[in-house]
Order: sequence, then structure tokens, then C-alpha cells
Amino acid sequence: MNKKNVILLIMLASVLMLFAQNNNRQNRPDAKQIMENLTSRLKLTSTQQESISPLVEKQFELMKPREGQKKSQAKDGREEFKKSMDEINEQISELLNKDQQKEYKIMLEEIHNKRGNGQKNRN
Repeated sequence: MNKKNVILLIMLASVLMLFAQNNNRQNRPDAKQIMENLTSRLKLTSTQQESISPLVEKQFELMKPREGQKKSQAKDGREEFKKSMDEINEQISELLNKDQQKEYKIMLEEIHNKRGNGQKNRN
């Protein structure tokens, strides 16, 4: 293969990787979709929806990627992120009745498993 072909292949691979990354971001639900899913699956009351919606918004903001972060910052950020997400999940759980809490726990486990993280430290 000559230099031109190698350069073209590298450029094509780069474009495909960028497309895949953007496509993955587009497949993520937004805060409204998450809230709709919670409302439907947990059968939230309007009062619960009003209380939980700001927490979901807060979670969604935490999930936005942090641009320009160095790897060392990202590692520290993951710990902080997990702690914040756990706290918000606990706050949401406190707003649910017993049956909803059980279903919410199942939902969280499904999300956790879907991301390939197994069930580490789950009660």
C-alpha cells in the first residue's frame, strides 16, 4: 500500500470512530425520557414526579461528559461521580413506597448490568 492509501485509511477510521461516538451519545436518554420511564414503570404519583424530577435533572447533569479532563482528574471524578449518583439514588428511593423501591432497585441493577459492570457491592 502506498502512503496515500494509508493516509486515506487512517482518515476513514477516524471519521468512523467519531461517528460511532456521536451515535452512542445520541442513543442516551435525556432527563425527560428518564423521568417518563420512571413514571411509567414505578407508577409515580404527581407529587412524586414533582419531587423526583429535579433529582433526575441533577443526575443527568452529572452524566454529561467533562471536556478537557486529564486521566488523573477523570479517575478522581469517577469516585466523586459514583458517590453523587448513589446519594441521589438514595434520595429518590426515599420518595418511593416499598413496592416502588423494589422496582427501582431492579431498574438500577438492570442499568448497572447493561453497562457491563456486574453487580458489585449491591445489597
